Amino acid sequence: MALITLTEAASRAGVSRSTAERMIVRGEFIAVYRLPSGCMRFDDHELGQWIAACRTKPPIEETAP
Repeated sequence: MALITLTEAASRAGVSRSTAERMIVRGEFIAVYRLPSGCMRFDDHELGQWIAACRTKPPIEETAP
């Protein structure tokens, strides 16, 4: 398991660091690992899975009856 910083996780998710922090508080981001120093780290693999799950499929075009 590779751990990455909040800045790197936010960048990979395509959001700012402050947006990622707000998402963490709201429970909308992946799990946080707190180091004894108080620093936050994130599982690189889990982040990749979360990003993939957030992708949306293109809308299906409806045909007229």
